[in-house]
Amino acid sequence: MTTPVSISVVTDTSNTMVISTHATTLIPSTTVAGTLTAVSLSQVSNVANEVTTYTFAFTLANKIPINGWIVIENTPGLTFAFDGTIGCGVASGSLNACTFNSVNAVEVQVNTEIAKLVSVTIIIGNYTNPPIPTSASFTVKTYSDSAKTYLVDSIAAGLVPTLECDYP
Repeated sequence: MTTPVSISVVTDTSNTMVISTHATTLIPSTTVAGTLTAVSLSQVSNVANEVTTYTFAFTLANKIPINGWIVIENTPGLTFAFDGTIGCGVASGSLNACTFNSVNAVEVQVNTEIAKLVSVTIIIGNYTNPPIPTSASFTVKTYSDSAKTYLVDSIAAGLVPTLECDYP
C-alpha cells in the first residue's frame, strides 16, 4: 500500500530551505493497456463461406467508463465479409447496440461503467466464415473515450475461427 504524500521545497527570502509535507491523494495514470483474459470465440456454423453467428467472450482487466468502447477488429488474414444485415447483441445491460463501421470492425459503445474483472459476451450475427482455415485471430480492444484514443485493454490472440474439414 502506498501512503499518499506531497513534499514541497520552498526557500524564503533569506534562502533558508523549508520542507513541508501535506497529505494528498495521487491519482496514477494508466499508460499501458491491460490484457483481456478468459477469451473465447464460438460459432453457430463451422462451414466455410457460410453465414453464421459469432460469440465473443472475454473478461476485462480494467474497467470501461461510461462512453467507452469495445471494438472487435478483423486482422490481416481474416477477410470475412458482412452480408449487409449484420446483427449484434450483447449479454450485458451495460452496452448499447453494436455498430458496423467498416469491413474491419464492429464497435459497441458502453452506456454505463463496466467494472474490471467482469465477463463480457458480444454476439455478432450474419457474419460470413472464411473460405479456408486460418490461424489469424480477431483483435478485441477496449477504449475509455468516445474518440477511441485511450486504450484500456486488448487481446490479439485466441479468437481464431474454426472450420470443419471438407475432405476425408
